[in-house]
Amino acid sequence: MNYPGTERWKLVVDGTLCDGHGICVLHCPDLVTLDEWGYAGVEKDTIETAALMRRARRAVAACPEKALALRPVEMLRAAERVRAEPRESARLK
Repeated sequence: MNYPGTERWKLVVDGTLCDGHGICVLHCPDLVTLDEWGYAGVEKDTIETAALMRRARRAVAACPEKALALRPVEMLRAAERVRAEPRESARLK
């Protein structure tokens, strides 16, 4: 469920930047989990409430490695479609 006047958002983690500080879980335990080594992962597909969005924003702001980001769901879907399309060079062969 979206709150009025917004698009759907997702919290994403760049695993190459995460150093396992765990601060994100303190700010947003509803979305972020830590694996056995302390690295962050995101559980839910979309942010469904204004309160959850506030906590996600706090987690993004608190990450010392800037490994978290908020992305519009439609942008992520568009990127997946582009990756799935065959490249022009592959079609020329």
